[in-house]
Amino acid sequence: MSRAMIRPISRARQWMDATHGAHFELARHFLARFFESDLVTTPGQWAKVVTGVVSVLLSASILMTPLMMHRYRCLEAGEPSLFCPAVDNYPAMYLHLVRADSSG
Repeated sequence: MSRAMIRPISRARQWMDATHGAHFELARHFLARFFESDLVTTPGQWAKVVTGVVSVLLSASILMTPLMMHRYRCLEAGEPSLFCPAVDNYPAMYLHLVRADSSG
């Protein structure tokens, strides 16, 4: 292995040792086995759940991307057009929309 690769690997190991203690490993193994046991679901059921969640997120992103692109493209232009209303302060409105979109 090259010398350039050894340093990031050792840094990653140090980070894992510092952040992933015994409690983390116990919780990780417990949760992994608990949800795959017959007490909660049948084995393999979580694959269907993950597939459903990914498909919902993908569908939502396909619908939201054009809306967000139009919303921010109007403000980046900095001037009103046919579908973009006139705004007094475009940079302030841009920051307002970014905060509104990121806060939920």
